[in-house]
Amino acid sequence: MDRIHGRVDENGGDRVADVNGSGPVRYTTNTTPVTGVNVKQIQCITDTVFSSLTRTWATGSLTGVTIPAGIVLFGPFTAYTLTSGAVAAYD
Repeated sequence: MDRIHGRVDENGGDRVADVNGSGPVRYTTNTTPVTGVNVKQIQCITDTVFSSLTRTWATGSLTGVTIPAGIVLFGPFTAYTLTSGAVAAYD
């Protein structure tokens, strides 16, 4: 149960409120591509490597770079895929 609202999402997972009040959080801990999203922030829960990371209005690439745990990347992001690690993506 989420400690803020006391709710569990439809998949049985914990829900966490975005402290900015802008939407839910999506946890990703596998290499399944996440597409068709509008993610405002991605927080690396553990050291994380992306095999793809699509950010609106960005040049360059962070793919293959190890991003340390605790770092928050600011979007908007429309898709991402992990090579390794775990992230919390805030819509």
